[in-house]
Amino acid sequence: MYSGLLKSQARPGDWVAISGAGGGLGHLAIQYASRVMGLRVIAIDHGSKEQLCKDCGAHEFLDFTAFKDETLQKRVRDLANNGRGANLVVVVNAANKSYEQGLGFLKPQGTLVCIGMPEGTPVPIQSAYPAKITSQQFRIIGSIYVKCLV
Repeated sequence: MYSGLLKSQARPGDWVAISGAGGGLGHLAIQYASRVMGLRVIAIDHGSKEQLCKDCGAHEFLDFTAFKDETLQKRVRDLANNGRGANLVVVVNAANKSYEQGLGFLKPQGTLVCIGMPEGTPVPIQSAYPAKITSQQFRIIGSIYVKCLV
């Protein structure tokens, strides 16, 4: 998690949206982002994970089940950078839909960090078409945990 956040080149005060924030990796992402790096965190997960996310340091929490796709995107963008969107989106869950939504949460020149690996047949990020990526100057990066054997 920490490596993925570092690779994003985020700076203190930047907004980060974390999709899958209440899970095993997500709660670590919240803590590293808010408590170590000084980022402002928008945690996105099921409503049952709200208290955990806030206890870990999330500034805002959004229950993805309470929104349609378009309204979730608008809400994230409204919360971050005066309506411009998040500087950084970190996807830690294994849902292809989270990657598709993630690009919609970003402000221009924002970064999508891919950590969670969807299972099954690989599919492209549905909203990642070249005109959008180039016109908004998005960065898409990956970060993987590699277990070291001693």
